[in-house]
Amino acid sequence: MKKNLLTFALSALALTACTSEDVIKEGLQSNAIQFRNVVNKNTRAIDSKNFNQFFVYGYYTKGADLNTRFSIFTNTPVSKATDGWSSAISRYWVEGASYSFYAFSCENVSMSPKYGGPSVDQNDGTFRINYTCHTDELGNSHDLLFASQTGILGKAENNQPVPLQFKHLLSKVSLQFVSDFPEGYQVEITNISISDFENMGTFTANKNGNSEGSWSGVKYDETNAKSFTLNALNGNNVTSSDKDAAGNYIKPPVETSSCFMIPNAYDPAGGDNPVNIHFNIRLINPNLASGNQTIASNTLVGSWHPKWRQGTQYVYTIHLSGNEAGMDKIRFDVGVSDWNNPDTDNTPEKINISFDYVLSSASDVE
Repeated sequence: MKKNLLTFALSALALTACTSEDVIKEGLQSNAIQFRNVVNKNTRAIDSKNFNQFFVYGYYTKGADLNTRFSIFTNTPVSKATDGWSSAISRYWVEGASYSFYAFSCENVSMSPKYGGPSVDQNDGTFRINYTCHTDELGNSHDLLFASQTGILGKAENNQPVPLQFKHLLSKVSLQFVSDFPEGYQVEITNISISDFENMGTFTANKNGNSEGSWSGVKYDETNAKSFTLNALNGNNVTSSDKDAAGNYIKPPVETSSCFMIPNAYDPAGGDNPVNIHFNIRLINPNLASGNQTIASNTLVGSWHPKWRQGTQYVYTIHLSGNEAGMDKIRFDVGVSDWNNPDTDNTPEKINISFDYVLSSASDVE
């Protein structure tokens, strides 16, 4: 077993339902509560075009009694319609009441209790999402959006739709494999996955209505998702360094699908275990006779301690290099772009990572 030093440049508690005659009588005299939303740009799965449903919690207080909250929405679907957004149930503004709204969407669906769930604290009205990393029946992980507005004062008439600025709660992670082998060789990448990440945590919303919040209690639980499979996009899992006359790659880099992680700074000094990247690599010389084209085959596992920030996209570019006798080194180049605002906070961070691999000769490959 060889060990090479690599460079990795990185950069539900239910709300007390105090529905009273006061809600019904005053509500019927007011405008219906409506919503409008904005989704931040540069999203993968959810954007303004395909975002069509979210789920809202809402309550109000009135007068000096700030501890009595009247629940009006509890995980209520709100869907896109031709003339705006429409909630599954109608609720009406109460003049002089102060409203708080918290909304989320797990790629247009709610969250299964198996994977956590949203709640509003009975004592102080704090909104939380207890989240567990998971995959659906197709093996996909999902984007999670959140928005809030608090302190909205109800009026007798002319109430405006509730503005919701949705933001990403998770970190988006994908890989890209680039061949630095000599021209004439191809590299096949298969069985790509990321494992051993912290898979549980709690998001707590701020109470100032700015769609912000923070994560806490982030940890690893053995009974939950241990790995995410990353698929090569468009079925392309072979890359090479060959270029055409214009200097373009004949076989482009292998790009993977994305997965979504709970934001967390993995601290080795604090005892955090590393996150691992797994993939199989096969070096091919297509000019050799059929059956003899495989030059070398490896299963690689790389470990590192990432610092994943909320709402940030991480694209890890893995450079693969070597010669016809086998692989001699692997380099990681990481581009980090802010998911919500790609023009800020984009300075790469350099860290070191150790990488173990087992090299098999051509005769070992079946």
